Amino acid sequence: MKYAIVILGGAADEPQPELDGRTPLEHAELPVVRGLCEAGRLGRVRFLPDDAKPPLPAGAAAAMFALLGYDPGRRYPGQAPLGAIGLRLPVQPDDWVFNLSLLSVLDGVVQPESAVSVPPEEARELLAALLDPLGLSGCTLHAGHASGAGVQPAHLLVMPADHPERCAWSEAVAHRPEDIAGLPLKKAMPVGGAAGERLQQWVTQSQAVLAEHPLNRARVEMGEPPVTHLWLWGQGTLDPQPAAGRPMRPWPEKFGRSAFLLATDPAVCGVALRAGIETELVALDPSHDAGSATLGERAAQAVAEHDVVIVYTDAPCAASLSAGPADKSRAIELAEQHLLKPVHYALSAQPGPHRLLVTPLHTTALRTQREQSGPVPFLVAGEKITTVVPRPFTEAAAEHADLQVAFGHELMEFFLKGGVR
Repeated sequence: MKYAIVILGGAADEPQPELDGRTPLEHAELPVVRGLCEAGRLGRVRFLPDDAKPPLPAGAAAAMFALLGYDPGRRYPGQAPLGAIGLRLPVQPDDWVFNLSLLSVLDGVVQPESAVSVPPEEARELLAALLDPLGLSGCTLHAGHASGAGVQPAHLLVMPADHPERCAWSEAVAHRPEDIAGLPLKKAMPVGGAAGERLQQWVTQSQAVLAEHPLNRARVEMGEPPVTHLWLWGQGTLDPQPAAGRPMRPWPEKFGRSAFLLATDPAVCGVALRAGIETELVALDPSHDAGSATLGERAAQAVAEHDVVIVYTDAPCAASLSAGPADKSRAIELAEQHLLKPVHYALSAQPGPHRLLVTPLHTTALRTQREQSGPVPFLVAGEKITTVVPRPFTEAAAEHADLQVAFGHELMEFFLKGGVR
Protein backbone atom coordinates (compact mmCIF):
# COMPACT_ATOMS: atom_id res chain seq x y z
CA MET A 1 0.00 0.00 0.00
CA LYS A 2 1.14 3.55 -0.79
CA TYR A 3 1.00 6.38 1.73
CA ALA A 4 1.43 10.15 1.56
CA ILE A 5 1.49 12.78 4.29
CA VAL A 6 1.00 16.45 3.38
CA ILE A 7 1.89 18.95 6.11
CA LEU A 8 0.48 22.46 5.74
CA GLY A 9 2.85 23.84 8.36
CA GLY A 10 1.24 26.33 10.74
CA ALA A 11 -2.11 26.47 8.89
CA ALA A 12 -4.11 26.14 12.13
CA ASP A 13 -5.02 29.43 13.79
CA GLU A 14 -7.59 31.35 15.80
CA PRO A 15 -10.84 32.91 14.53
CA GLN A 16 -10.16 36.24 12.79
CA PRO A 17 -12.49 39.27 12.92
CA GLU A 18 -11.35 40.18 9.37
CA LEU A 19 -12.66 36.79 8.19
CA ASP A 20 -16.07 37.14 9.87
CA GLY A 21 -14.95 35.12 12.87
CA ARG A 22 -13.55 32.24 10.84
CA THR A 23 -10.01 30.91 10.91
CA PRO A 24 -7.87 31.16 7.75
CA LEU A 25 -8.22 27.38 7.34
CA GLU A 26 -12.01 27.62 7.64
CA HIS A 27 -12.14 30.61 5.26
CA ALA A 28 -10.00 29.00 2.55
CA GLU A 29 -11.64 27.47 -0.52
CA LEU A 30 -10.27 23.90 -0.53
CA PRO A 31 -12.12 21.63 -2.99
CA VAL A 32 -9.62 18.77 -2.71
CA VAL A 33 -9.79 18.80 1.09
CA ARG A 34 -13.59 18.98 0.92
CA GLY A 35 -13.68 15.84 -1.23
CA LEU A 36 -11.31 14.04 1.12
CA CYS A 37 -13.49 14.97 4.10
CA GLU A 38 -16.54 13.40 2.46
CA ALA A 39 -14.73 10.09 2.04
CA GLY A 40 -12.28 10.23 4.94
CA ARG A 41 -12.14 10.82 8.66
CA LEU A 42 -11.40 13.96 10.65
CA GLY A 43 -9.57 13.90 13.94
CA ARG A 44 -7.57 16.04 16.33
CA VAL A 45 -4.06 15.35 17.60
CA ARG A 46 -1.70 16.86 20.12
CA PHE A 47 1.84 16.43 18.82
CA LEU A 48 3.68 18.10 21.72
CA PRO A 49 3.00 17.06 25.33
CA ASP A 50 2.33 19.80 27.88
CA ASP A 51 4.34 18.09 30.61
CA ALA A 52 7.67 17.62 28.80
CA LYS A 53 10.72 18.54 30.88
CA PRO A 54 12.44 20.63 29.73
CA PRO A 55 9.49 22.17 27.87
CA LEU A 56 9.48 21.57 24.13
CA PRO A 57 9.40 24.57 21.77
CA ALA A 58 6.26 24.98 19.70
CA GLY A 59 6.75 24.56 16.00
CA ALA A 60 7.62 22.07 13.32
CA ALA A 61 10.88 20.48 14.49
CA ALA A 62 9.78 18.99 17.82
CA ALA A 63 6.32 18.14 16.48
CA MET A 64 7.91 16.31 13.55
CA PHE A 65 9.42 13.74 15.91
CA ALA A 66 5.90 12.94 17.13
CA LEU A 67 4.44 12.73 13.62
CA LEU A 68 7.15 10.24 12.65
CA GLY A 69 6.25 8.07 15.64
CA TYR A 70 8.83 9.09 18.24
CA ASP A 71 8.25 10.65 21.66
CA PRO A 72 9.62 14.21 21.23
CA GLY A 73 10.13 14.61 24.96
CA ARG A 74 12.73 11.84 24.80
CA ARG A 75 14.26 12.50 21.38
CA TYR A 76 14.36 16.25 20.68
CA PRO A 77 18.03 17.40 20.77
CA GLY A 78 17.51 21.13 20.10
CA GLN A 79 16.68 23.25 17.07
CA ALA A 80 20.27 24.10 16.14
CA PRO A 81 21.66 20.56 15.75
CA LEU A 82 18.61 19.55 13.73
CA GLY A 83 19.24 22.49 11.40
CA ALA A 84 22.87 21.44 11.05
CA ILE A 85 21.83 17.89 10.20
CA GLY A 86 19.27 19.11 7.67
CA LEU A 87 21.87 21.34 6.01
CA ARG A 88 24.35 18.43 6.09
CA LEU A 89 27.03 20.54 7.75
CA PRO A 90 30.33 18.92 8.83
CA VAL A 91 29.55 18.64 12.56
CA GLN A 92 30.93 16.05 14.99
CA PRO A 93 28.59 14.14 17.33
CA ASP A 94 29.92 15.84 20.50
CA ASP A 95 30.12 19.38 19.06
CA TRP A 96 27.67 21.91 20.47
CA VAL A 97 25.62 23.74 17.86
CA PHE A 98 23.92 27.10 18.48
CA ASN A 99 21.48 29.13 16.42
CA LEU A 100 22.62 32.72 16.04
CA SER A 101 20.18 35.59 15.55
CA LEU A 102 20.78 39.30 15.25
CA LEU A 103 18.35 41.34 17.35
CA SER A 104 17.25 44.94 17.19
CA VAL A 105 16.38 46.24 20.67
CA LEU A 106 14.81 49.71 20.71
CA ASP A 107 14.03 51.47 23.99
CA GLY A 108 14.81 48.21 25.76
CA VAL A 109 12.21 46.21 23.78
CA VAL A 110 13.05 43.35 21.37
CA GLN A 111 11.75 44.11 17.87
CA PRO A 112 10.19 41.43 15.61
CA GLU A 113 12.64 39.69 13.30
CA SER A 114 10.51 40.74 10.35
CA ALA A 115 11.37 44.37 11.14
CA VAL A 116 15.13 43.72 10.94
CA SER A 117 16.11 42.67 7.44
CA VAL A 118 19.82 41.88 7.30
CA PRO A 119 21.19 40.58 3.95
CA PRO A 120 23.06 37.27 4.40
CA GLU A 121 26.45 38.73 3.41
CA GLU A 122 26.07 41.58 5.93
CA ALA A 123 24.93 39.19 8.65
CA ARG A 124 27.95 37.01 7.98
CA GLU A 125 30.28 40.00 8.39
CA LEU A 126 28.61 41.17 11.60
CA LEU A 127 28.67 37.70 13.14
CA ALA A 128 32.30 37.10 12.19
CA ALA A 129 33.25 40.37 13.90
CA LEU A 130 31.77 39.10 17.18
CA LEU A 131 33.69 35.83 17.50
CA ASP A 132 37.02 37.12 18.87
CA PRO A 133 35.62 39.79 21.26
CA LEU A 134 33.23 37.23 22.78
CA GLY A 135 35.91 34.55 23.20
CA LEU A 136 34.43 32.36 20.48
CA SER A 137 37.46 32.07 18.25
CA GLY A 138 37.98 28.41 17.47
CA CYS A 139 34.26 27.96 16.81
CA THR A 140 33.01 27.54 13.25
CA LEU A 141 30.47 29.97 11.84
CA HIS A 142 27.98 28.77 9.23
CA ALA A 143 26.07 31.87 8.19
CA GLY A 144 23.47 32.75 5.61
CA HIS A 145 21.94 29.35 4.86
CA ALA A 146 18.45 29.29 3.39
CA SER A 147 15.92 28.63 6.12
CA GLY A 148 12.18 28.28 6.46
CA ALA A 149 9.86 30.68 4.68
CA GLY A 150 9.20 34.00 6.33
CA VAL A 151 12.23 33.94 8.61
CA GLN A 152 15.79 35.17 8.41
CA PRO A 153 18.45 32.85 6.93
CA ALA A 154 19.87 30.33 9.38
CA HIS A 155 23.13 31.19 11.13
CA LEU A 156 24.79 28.41 13.11
CA LEU A 157 27.79 28.32 15.42
CA VAL A 158 29.61 25.04 16.01
CA MET A 159 31.63 24.79 19.22
CA PRO A 160 34.09 21.87 19.28
CA ALA A 161 34.25 19.53 22.26
CA ASP A 162 37.60 20.89 23.46
CA HIS A 163 36.68 24.60 23.29
CA PRO A 164 37.55 26.66 26.42
CA GLU A 165 33.95 27.93 26.62
CA ARG A 166 32.58 24.41 26.85
CA CYS A 167 30.16 23.99 29.76
CA ALA A 168 26.81 22.38 30.65
CA TRP A 169 24.97 24.12 27.84
CA SER A 170 21.96 21.84 28.20
CA GLU A 171 21.09 23.68 31.43
CA ALA A 172 20.66 27.01 29.63
CA VAL A 173 17.24 28.09 28.35
CA ALA A 174 17.15 30.78 25.65
CA HIS A 175 13.86 31.39 23.89
CA ARG A 176 13.50 31.67 20.14
CA PRO A 177 13.70 35.26 18.81
CA GLU A 178 10.08 35.16 17.63
CA ASP A 179 8.99 34.25 21.16
CA ILE A 180 10.64 37.27 22.79
CA ALA A 181 9.57 39.91 20.24
CA GLY A 182 7.77 42.72 22.04
CA LEU A 183 9.29 41.85 25.42
CA PRO A 184 11.80 43.90 27.41
CA LEU A 185 15.23 42.40 26.78
CA LYS A 186 15.92 42.26 30.52
CA LYS A 187 12.93 39.93 31.04
CA ALA A 188 13.79 37.79 28.00
CA MET A 189 17.39 37.03 28.93
CA PRO A 190 18.60 33.38 28.97
CA VAL A 191 18.50 31.52 32.27
CA GLY A 192 19.92 28.30 33.66
CA GLY A 193 23.00 28.11 35.88
CA ALA A 194 26.46 29.07 34.71
CA ALA A 195 25.58 28.34 31.08
CA GLY A 196 22.64 30.75 31.20
CA GLU A 197 24.83 33.42 32.78
CA ARG A 198 27.42 32.99 30.03
CA LEU A 199 24.78 33.45 27.34
CA GLN A 200 23.62 36.60 29.13
CA GLN A 201 27.19 37.92 29.10
CA TRP A 202 27.51 37.31 25.36
CA VAL A 203 24.24 39.14 24.69
CA THR A 204 25.42 42.11 26.75
CA GLN A 205 28.98 42.18 25.37
CA SER A 206 27.78 42.00 21.77
CA GLN A 207 26.02 45.35 22.07
CA ALA A 208 29.24 47.40 22.27
CA VAL A 209 30.87 45.53 19.37
CA LEU A 210 27.85 45.87 17.07
CA ALA A 211 27.33 49.56 17.87
CA GLU A 212 30.77 50.41 16.47
CA HIS A 213 30.63 48.23 13.37
CA PRO A 214 30.64 50.22 10.07
CA LEU A 215 27.79 48.19 8.62
CA ASN A 216 25.61 48.96 11.60
CA ARG A 217 26.43 52.66 11.51
CA ALA A 218 25.48 52.65 7.83
CA ARG A 219 22.13 51.04 8.67
CA VAL A 220 21.38 53.82 11.13
CA GLU A 221 22.34 56.50 8.60
CA MET A 222 19.94 54.96 6.07
CA GLY A 223 17.12 54.94 8.60
CA GLU A 224 17.09 51.18 9.08
CA PRO A 225 16.72 49.58 12.54
CA PRO A 226 20.15 49.00 14.09
CA VAL A 227 21.36 45.50 14.86
CA THR A 228 22.02 45.78 18.58
CA HIS A 229 22.56 42.32 20.09
CA LEU A 230 23.63 38.77 19.32
CA TRP A 231 21.21 36.07 20.48
CA LEU A 232 22.27 32.42 20.88
CA TRP A 233 19.53 29.79 21.24
CA GLY A 234 18.36 26.28 20.35
CA GLN A 235 21.66 24.71 21.39
CA GLY A 236 22.32 20.99 21.42
CA THR A 237 24.53 18.19 20.16
CA LEU A 238 24.02 15.79 17.28
CA ASP A 239 24.37 12.83 19.60
CA PRO A 240 22.45 13.56 22.82
CA GLN A 241 22.13 10.95 25.57
CA PRO A 242 19.84 8.21 24.21
CA ALA A 243 16.42 8.12 25.87
CA ALA A 244 16.42 5.55 28.68
CA GLY A 245 19.74 4.28 27.32
CA ARG A 246 18.16 3.15 24.04
CA PRO A 247 19.26 4.57 20.67
CA MET A 248 16.66 5.88 18.26
CA ARG A 249 15.33 3.05 16.13
CA PRO A 250 15.50 3.84 12.39
CA TRP A 251 12.09 4.60 10.90
CA PRO A 252 12.28 2.03 8.05
CA GLU A 253 13.05 -0.66 10.62
CA LYS A 254 10.43 0.59 13.07
CA PHE A 255 7.58 0.59 10.55
CA GLY A 256 8.86 -1.79 7.86
CA ARG A 257 8.48 0.65 4.97
CA SER A 258 10.65 2.95 2.88
CA ALA A 259 10.05 6.67 3.25
CA PHE A 260 11.06 9.91 1.60
CA LEU A 261 10.64 13.45 2.94
CA LEU A 262 10.66 16.77 1.12
CA ALA A 263 10.63 19.96 3.20
CA THR A 264 11.32 23.68 3.07
CA ASP A 265 12.75 23.75 6.61
CA PRO A 266 16.27 22.45 7.37
CA ALA A 267 15.31 21.40 10.92
CA VAL A 268 12.41 19.29 9.61
CA CYS A 269 14.84 17.58 7.25
CA GLY A 270 17.16 17.11 10.22
CA VAL A 271 14.47 15.23 12.14
CA ALA A 272 13.87 12.89 9.21
CA LEU A 273 17.59 12.25 8.72
CA ARG A 274 17.90 11.41 12.43
CA ALA A 275 15.17 8.84 11.85
CA GLY A 276 17.00 7.30 8.89
CA ILE A 277 14.61 8.72 6.29
CA GLU A 278 15.90 9.91 2.92
CA THR A 279 15.29 13.66 2.61
CA GLU A 280 15.49 16.56 0.19
CA LEU A 281 15.61 20.20 1.28
CA VAL A 282 13.69 22.37 -1.19
CA ALA A 283 14.43 26.10 -1.18
CA LEU A 284 11.26 28.13 -1.60
CA ASP A 285 10.92 30.70 -4.33
CA PRO A 286 9.98 34.11 -2.89
CA SER A 287 6.52 33.35 -4.30
CA HIS A 288 4.63 30.78 -2.22
CA ASP A 289 2.85 29.78 -5.43
CA ALA A 290 6.06 28.72 -7.19
CA GLY A 291 7.51 27.18 -4.05
CA SER A 292 4.48 24.97 -3.46
CA ALA A 293 4.45 23.97 -7.12
CA THR A 294 8.07 22.83 -6.91
CA LEU A 295 7.32 20.78 -3.83
CA GLY A 296 4.22 19.30 -5.44
CA GLU A 297 6.04 18.22 -8.57
CA ARG A 298 8.82 16.54 -6.61
CA ALA A 299 6.43 14.86 -4.19
CA ALA A 300 4.24 13.53 -7.00
CA GLN A 301 7.31 11.97 -8.62
CA ALA A 302 8.37 10.42 -5.30
CA VAL A 303 5.00 8.71 -4.76
CA ALA A 304 5.87 6.10 -7.41
CA GLU A 305 9.29 5.44 -5.87
CA HIS A 306 8.63 5.08 -2.14
CA ASP A 307 6.15 3.41 0.18
CA VAL A 308 5.62 6.59 2.19
CA VAL A 309 6.11 10.18 0.96
CA ILE A 310 6.05 13.04 3.46
CA VAL A 311 6.04 16.63 2.25
CA TYR A 312 6.20 19.75 4.42
CA THR A 313 5.56 23.34 3.39
CA ASP A 314 5.81 26.27 5.78
CA ALA A 315 4.03 28.74 3.48
CA PRO A 316 1.00 29.09 5.83
CA CYS A 317 3.36 29.66 8.76
CA ALA A 318 5.25 32.29 6.78
CA ALA A 319 2.01 34.12 6.04
CA SER A 320 1.21 34.15 9.76
CA LEU A 321 4.55 35.79 10.52
CA SER A 322 4.57 38.38 7.76
CA ALA A 323 1.08 38.89 6.34
CA GLY A 324 -2.61 39.12 7.26
CA PRO A 325 -5.57 36.73 7.62
CA ALA A 326 -6.62 36.88 3.96
CA ASP A 327 -3.01 36.30 2.85
CA LYS A 328 -2.71 33.28 5.11
CA SER A 329 -5.96 31.87 3.78
CA ARG A 330 -4.66 32.37 0.24
CA ALA A 331 -1.37 30.64 1.13
CA ILE A 332 -3.37 27.62 2.32
CA GLU A 333 -5.35 27.60 -0.93
CA LEU A 334 -2.15 27.71 -3.00
CA ALA A 335 -0.67 24.88 -0.94
CA GLU A 336 -3.72 22.76 -1.72
CA GLN A 337 -3.67 23.62 -5.41
CA HIS A 338 0.05 23.16 -6.04
CA LEU A 339 1.01 20.61 -3.40
CA LEU A 340 -1.88 18.55 -2.02
CA LYS A 341 -3.70 18.20 -5.33
CA PRO A 342 -0.80 16.70 -7.35
CA VAL A 343 0.17 14.43 -4.47
CA HIS A 344 -3.43 13.20 -4.16
CA TYR A 345 -3.70 12.59 -7.91
CA ALA A 346 -0.34 10.79 -8.04
CA LEU A 347 -1.38 8.60 -5.12
CA SER A 348 -4.74 7.79 -6.72
CA ALA A 349 -3.02 6.88 -10.00
CA GLN A 350 -0.93 4.17 -8.34
CA PRO A 351 -2.12 0.57 -8.66
CA GLY A 352 -3.37 -0.87 -5.43
CA PRO A 353 -4.68 0.74 -2.23
CA HIS A 354 -3.42 3.96 -0.70
CA ARG A 355 -3.87 6.36 2.21
CA LEU A 356 -3.41 10.11 2.60
CA LEU A 357 -2.92 12.15 5.77
CA VAL A 358 -3.20 15.97 5.92
CA THR A 359 -2.35 18.07 8.99
CA PRO A 360 -1.05 21.56 9.91
CA LEU A 361 1.34 19.92 12.43
CA HIS A 362 1.19 23.04 14.61
CA THR A 363 -0.60 26.36 15.04
CA THR A 364 0.92 29.68 14.02
CA ALA A 365 -1.21 32.50 15.42
CA LEU A 366 -1.65 35.67 13.39
CA ARG A 367 -2.55 37.57 16.56
CA THR A 368 0.79 36.95 18.25
CA GLN A 369 2.89 35.98 15.21
CA ARG A 370 4.08 32.98 17.22
CA GLU A 371 3.86 29.22 16.90
CA GLN A 372 1.70 27.35 19.40
CA SER A 373 1.74 23.74 20.50
CA GLY A 374 -1.93 22.94 21.15
CA PRO A 375 -3.97 20.24 19.41
CA VAL A 376 -4.54 20.56 15.65
CA PRO A 377 -6.84 18.86 13.13
CA PHE A 378 -5.83 16.01 10.89
CA LEU A 379 -7.59 14.30 8.02
CA VAL A 380 -6.99 10.73 6.91
CA ALA A 381 -8.54 9.20 3.80
CA GLY A 382 -8.11 6.11 1.68
CA GLU A 383 -8.06 2.34 2.13
CA LYS A 384 -10.49 1.14 4.84
CA ILE A 385 -10.98 4.66 6.21
CA THR A 386 -14.65 5.55 6.55
CA THR A 387 -16.75 8.00 8.52
CA VAL A 388 -20.38 8.08 9.56
CA VAL A 389 -20.66 11.87 9.84
CA PRO A 390 -18.46 13.85 7.40
CA ARG A 391 -16.90 16.92 9.03
CA PRO A 392 -15.09 19.88 7.49
CA PHE A 393 -11.32 20.23 7.90
CA THR A 394 -11.44 23.01 10.50
CA GLU A 395 -10.17 23.56 14.01
CA ALA A 396 -13.68 23.75 15.50
CA ALA A 397 -14.93 20.59 13.76
CA ALA A 398 -11.83 18.66 14.84
CA GLU A 399 -12.45 19.64 18.46
CA HIS A 400 -15.74 17.72 18.36
CA ALA A 401 -14.57 14.79 16.20
CA ASP A 402 -14.76 11.32 17.70
CA LEU A 403 -11.13 10.58 16.74
CA GLN A 404 -8.93 12.26 19.36
CA VAL A 405 -5.22 11.34 19.56
CA ALA A 406 -3.78 12.50 22.89
CA PHE A 407 -0.23 11.35 22.18
CA GLY A 408 0.94 12.51 18.76
CA HIS A 409 3.61 9.85 18.38
CA GLU A 410 0.82 7.22 18.21
CA LEU A 411 -0.77 8.72 15.08
CA MET A 412 1.72 7.17 12.64
CA GLU A 413 0.91 3.64 13.82
CA PHE A 414 -2.80 4.30 13.26
CA PHE A 415 -2.20 5.84 9.84
CA LEU A 416 0.00 3.02 8.56
CA LYS A 417 -1.68 0.02 10.18
CA GLY A 418 -5.09 0.97 11.60
CA GLY A 419 -7.79 -1.27 10.15
CA VAL A 420 -5.42 -3.18 7.85
CA ARG A 421 -3.83 -5.72 10.16
